[in-house]
Amino acid sequence: MDMVFIGSGNVATVLGRKARSAGHSIRQVVSRDASHAKRLAGEFGCAHGTLKDLDTSALVCIIAVSDDALPELASSLQLDKALVLHTAGSVSKHVLDRVSRNYGVLWPLQSLRRENAGHPDFPLIIDANTPECLTLVRDLAETLSDEVAVMDDEQRRKLHLAAVISGNFSNHLFAMVKAYCDREGLDFRLLRPMLRETADRLSHTDPARMQTGPAARRDTETMNRHMEMLDDDMDLREVYELFSSLIVQESQKVPSDRRG
Repeated sequence: MDMVFIGSGNVATVLGRKARSAGHSIRQVVSRDASHAKRLAGEFGCAHGTLKDLDTSALVCIIAVSDDALPELASSLQLDKALVLHTAGSVSKHVLDRVSRNYGVLWPLQSLRRENAGHPDFPLIIDANTPECLTLVRDLAETLSDEVAVMDDEQRRKLHLAAVISGNFSNHLFAMVKAYCDREGLDFRLLRPMLRETADRLSHTDPARMQTGPAARRDTETMNRHMEMLDDDMDLREVYELFSSLIVQESQKVPSDRRG
């Protein structure tokens, strides 16, 4: 398929690289900042410009901009027959209903960074306004990912929420722990093998079945000692207390011989 990208950030860069690798033709990159469009177009070997320069003859237009920028952008676009796809997890496909007769969603379920080398694997969540468009979107998505799932707006919003909680929140927790280690003169790198092992287990084990630690054992003495150690970091202490309470509640549903 020949396509244009609106946007020149992380999502446009990674999806564009995968599209080129899959044999698709990128005709143009446009962006609010012409210099950003020029940079990415230079990598792809295609034309570039701002929105007023948009090539409307491409089969596919992929809009890879921030969620909050989508409504305003969509209000200024008119592409008629092109298959127009946005890449947002929490925005309805119908934001595009005045842009084209053919529209949908191509959402990469991953936190993408253009600095990452290679072509990372990630699921693509798709949707479209008609069965015919959905077939086209699926055909495109299956050239970019080995895992493609169809979800309507409501399902996609819920999955986006799950992604924010599990991905963004856990990363912030790691940042809090890293700051604690730095203050206490500890090497955060020593925790990485344990964190990798925890993440790896998710590929074959229900996370509820692999919970370990003092809260899972209902070891009140250790938990109290830990919270005393966090008297100088009330944010981390609050997190510790909240999660310990939730884990204790969950552990009461688990037989004692399965507790970590």
